[in-house]
Amino acid sequence: NLCILILISSILLFVLKLINPFDQYFLFKIIDKILIVIQALFGCIFIYLISLNLSQLKIYKNYIYKEISDTSFGLYLYSDPLNYLVLFVIYETIGENIFTTEIGSIFIISLRMIITFTFAFIITKVLQKLKLKYIV
Repeated sequence: NLCILILISSILLFVLKLINPFDQYFLFKIIDKILIVIQALFGCIFIYLISLNLSQLKIYKNYIYKEISDTSFGLYLYSDPLNYLVLFVIYETIGENIFTTEIGSIFIISLRMIITFTFAFIITKVLQKLKLKYIV
């Protein structure tokens, strides 16, 4: 229930920021900065609660969990270089303006998570198939 409350509150704060009634007066600019901090704290608490709930599930015999567990070192090893590669490609193709907006940041973070995980997983599986045990 707390996860749902935090998620709804974060969405409302995000919509309030999109409407942006805080540009005109100094007091509203201060309130805007406070709302940004509150939204960041909500995000941290939300991710913590999701992680806590996932850690209590009995998924140890699940195929997906086993595959991720078997490739965890490769995921760790290749995620940073792939992250930088994704950022470079985004910067070169779309431009630097996407990095300065909140919607652009959400898009970039989502894209990085999906692409980095997918390619790190594929690289690790290929290297395991080639039996290069000292690389992964």
